This record gives sequence, C-alpha cells and structure tokens, in this order.
Amino acid sequence: MSEKEGGWAEVYRGSALAADLILAILEASQIPAERLGLGGNAVFGGLAFELCSILVPLAQASAARHLIESAAEAT
Repeated sequence: MSEKEGGWAEVYRGSALAADLILAILEASQIPAERLGLGGNAVFGGLAFELCSILVPLAQASAARHLIESAAEAT
C-alpha cells in the first residue's frame, strides 16, 4: 500500500465493512490503527463513498499486513 505523512502507512483500502473487521483484528492485536472514510456503511455496497483506508504506524505496518493476510487466508 502506501506511506502517509506523519509516519503512518496504509495497510488496507476497500469496503467500510471489511475495514471495520480489520480494525477490530488490529486493535485486538495491540496494533494502533486509524480508519479513514467518509462515513458509516453504505446502503448500497460498492459506491465510491463507501471506500475506507486503515492506517497504522510505520513501525507496525509489516505486522499489520501479516495479520490482515493471515485473516484473509483463514476465510
């Protein structure tokens, strides 16, 4: 993904629902994370304003990406 100003890295970009699940996984693993988006879950999935990003500190980006990949493989 990409690096943002201030020492944060984007580890996910996609639907708001998936972003909420990823945020919960990261927080349960003691990785600080921020969810960026325009609002709550959209009524109709796939609309542009439903897109969200998850940012984590650069120092923990690798661990966060590994957790996200592991969770995706488990489903």
